[in-house]
Amino acid sequence: DFDNLLTYLYTGPSDHPKTNEFLVSVLSLSTFYQIRDGRDHAISQLTHPGKKFHPALQFHLARCYRIDEWIEPAFRQLVEMPIQSLDMTHLEQIGPHGFFHLVQTKEKLLQVRQQLAFHIPPTITHSESHTPAYCTRAWTEEWKENIPRRLHHPDVPCDSATLLQELQTAVIDELCQQCQQLSISLLWGKGWTQQEDAEIDEGVAALIELQTGGPPQAEAIEAMENGVEGQAVPE
Repeated sequence: DFDNLLTYLYTGPSDHPKTNEFLVSVLSLSTFYQIRDGRDHAISQLTHPGKKFHPALQFHLARCYRIDEWIEPAFRQLVEMPIQSLDMTHLEQIGPHGFFHLVQTKEKLLQVRQQLAFHIPPTITHSESHTPAYCTRAWTEEWKENIPRRLHHPDVPCDSATLLQELQTAVIDELCQQCQQLSISLLWGKGWTQQEDAEIDEGVAALIELQTGGPPQAEAIEAMENGVEGQAVPE
């Protein structure tokens, strides 16, 4: 780790390796020795667009090195991932407290999406619609046949905001555009997306509250004492 820090200090930000392992070393020791530019550089490079950076690792580093602004994006990604996609390294990185709030939040989101999927919302027919009965039937059939599968797809689950955005541009047989847009507007007004965001925000707030509140180097010391830096860092 110290060799990596020296490489960063003596070669400059543009000439050193860009691997996750190297950057995590720079982050760890820069935090410990309070080298601000090294810490800022590692944080910037690890979240650079196109960088392969698993949210479990991002969450772990956020907790160890007090990068509070990383907790929410990492947690949001983890919430949308199937639990079975996480291996033991990921679970160790998330930790018991993180895993508790992750499972709790996923369950709350499941309940919100189940309510949306299995309670067919009313069709709001437009005053100028020439086929209100057909529109009502088409909306109901769409909800029965396609919405539950879309929200609870085992491989590509969908959140309520994505679902409503897709519905706005979907072509549904026998449902006129006017009735479709009115019915979707009602759903936006019901606050389904806000409910999901509120559940995630609650989990994020609980995790940030668990941060010690001490200086970042305190967590760096604890991480090194606990052997965190000896763990493999997946690319």
